[in-house]
Parts: sequence; C-alpha cells; structure tokens
Amino acid sequence: MPKSPPIPCKPEETWLSRLGRLNVAPDRGDGRGCAPHKPLLLLAMMQMVADGHLSTPRLELSADLVFRFQNFWPIVEPRRGNKGDATMPFHALGPQRDGIWAATLASDDRPSTSRDTTKCVIIDPELWSLLQAQDFRRRAATCLISTYFPAQEQVALFLACDLPFPSGAELAALMTRTLSDNRLLETGRNARFRGQIITGYYFTCALTGYRLTTSSGAFIVEAAHIRPVAKKGPNERTNGLALTPDSHWMFDEGLWTLDDHYRIMIAGKQHFADSIPAPGMSLRDYDGRQAHFDPRTPIRPAAENLLFHREQVFRGR
Repeated sequence: MPKSPPIPCKPEETWLSRLGRLNVAPDRGDGRGCAPHKPLLLLAMMQMVADGHLSTPRLELSADLVFRFQNFWPIVEPRRGNKGDATMPFHALGPQRDGIWAATLASDDRPSTSRDTTKCVIIDPELWSLLQAQDFRRRAATCLISTYFPAQEQVALFLACDLPFPSGAELAALMTRTLSDNRLLETGRNARFRGQIITGYYFTCALTGYRLTTSSGAFIVEAAHIRPVAKKGPNERTNGLALTPDSHWMFDEGLWTLDDHYRIMIAGKQHFADSIPAPGMSLRDYDGRQAHFDPRTPIRPAAENLLFHREQVFRGR
C-alpha cells in the first residue's frame, strides 16, 4: 500500500519546535544549563509584544529591549559570572543562524553581517503573526524557560515573566526544592516588579518628568516601592513609581508624596533645607504639580498605597 503523505505540522507547533532547538552553547557539563543569551532576549522581545511596546515586526536594539534582557540577568549571573551582552543574541538569531529574524539591519537599514553593526532586526512574519496571540506567547515562553535553564532558574524566570507554573509532578518537586532558596524567589519577584515599573512608566520619573536613556541601553530611573516591602508592600505595579535616584531617595525619606489625584505634595519647610544654583529648581517648586506619567502608560498607583505613604512615610506639611 502506498504510504500516506505526512500530516503537515501546524505553524504553532513548528515554531515551538524551532524555539526549542536554538543553536546555543552547551552547558559546562555539570547540568547548570545552556548559554542563556538567546532565550533571554526572546523572552524580553515577547514581553515587549505583550506590553504593547512592540507593534510591528521591526525590532530595534532599544533601551527598552536591552533593559528587559539585563533585568533577567541576575537570575543566571551566579552560574555565568559575567554581565550579559544583548548585542550577541540580537545578531545571532538572524537568518544566517537560527532564522528567528528574517533580516538583520545596520543603522542605515542595509543588511548587517556583524553583531557590532546590527541595530535592527525584522522578526519572521509567520512568527510575528503567532506572537499576537497571548496563548502562543505563553507556550513559547514556557518552552524557552523549560528547555534552556536549570530547575532553580526556571522558578525565578516564571515569576519574573509573570507566567503560571506548568502543572505536573516534576514541577511540584521543583517548587518544593526551590522554595527553600529565598534568594532565587526574591530575584524572580524583583525582576518582575522592576520590569513592570520601569518599562510600564516608559523610563519617566514621576516627580521630575525626566527621561534619559543611552544608545547602549542604560537609563536613569529606578523602580521605587510606594509602600515599602518591609511594611508588607507588595511587588505589584500599583505599588511602584519610576523615579530618578535623587527623587527616589527623597520619596523614601518622606520629603514628598502624592495625593489621590496624583498631585505632588512637598514636606513643610521645617523638615528640610536645600541650596540650589540658579536657574535650578528646588524640591519645593514641584508642590501642587501633577505627577509626570507618560501618556502611553495605563498604570497608576493604587490609592491605598499612596494613603499608606502619606500617613506612614510622608513628614507632613
């Protein structure tokens, strides 16, 4: 009898298989996982799609992408012993290697053949179409985490990506082993909070409105808790603000806060003294102004967290 023709795989399954067979360096022979650069960059890219920060298949080597990649790195740094470099996987996932990107481009949009010149990539059109579905992004992220990372890092990455843990006896055993390692759990939760706040507020300081990112992906803001973790403040986006380091310090010191309408309140003159060069601004000059939120962000601090800060941290008028 003639053989039946093979049943073609669905695009979703084909791409999940490809994501599970990336050309990554093998582990060091001790079960500590593969080189994490490519899967971490893909997780960062998928976060951008999920957050609405990437609306076309054209992906720049932007501060947003580099930050998300570096935000994952503390999870793998103990076994890697170095700082992650996003430029390597950004170029290496191109058509000449893994084929995740349809093209790698230089700053002038000409084809790039080097990690040093690749500044933009075009995501494969079929993959881009699949990435518009939340379920596929969840399956793809789960595939990347489960395939390329050792057990302890998997738990932290599922937390960092705000993904549900896969069911099954193996995962249950993994959780039991890992729950005793608070460092990994905290690393995962902190990465999730930091990523949600800094990218969610588009790298913009709520007090000053200042936004600064560099061509290498560095940025000036920090993720600040409104209700401190030490006071049972949650690692949730409604309990955070993006602030420059000096604004963050002054907020934690109770020198300013926000009312329920997100107007800035400055502590009374008896609480601090400052000296500024002309034509600089005093902290007091911000009193009564609206907090700066990028118009693209839907995030706002929760009223109960602001109330806690006003009552328990703010020094008063």
